[in-house]
Amino acid sequence: MSVRNSLLKSVLRASRKRIYTSEEALRQHVARSRERQNGHLPESIGRSGRIERGIWDGVTTYTVSPREGSGENGHVLYLHGGGFFEGMNAPRWRMVSTLADGGGVTFTVPLYPLAPEHSHRDTYPWLLRLYDHLCATEK
Repeated sequence: MSVRNSLLKSVLRASRKRIYTSEEALRQHVARSRERQNGHLPESIGRSGRIERGIWDGVTTYTVSPREGSGENGHVLYLHGGGFFEGMNAPRWRMVSTLADGGGVTFTVPLYPLAPEHSHRDTYPWLLRLYDHLCATEK
């Protein structure tokens, strides 16, 4: 292991211990983070595009379309990332909104179930059904 990697590993280990002194502290941090992220749309996103909230197969989904036009340049199923434990946040919402408006593309953004309550075994089949549904309705 290089000196740089050893130093980075030490810094990460030290910072983790200071921030999360227990598993409960980490759970509380994740819970607060989810409250701020999931479903919280920044005000600026409404100025960039049109947003529709819906429920598909029991999960909240958002459709983000350009202000003008109908998203004739395509449709994107946007999976926000975050390792299945972190939800949508303000920068991700702004990026989707900007891409929708600037590119004339419609985005579907599902707020899929997150870990640790759910796993990829729960979410992946649901995402496949949503993808198939979008493909069938976009033709």
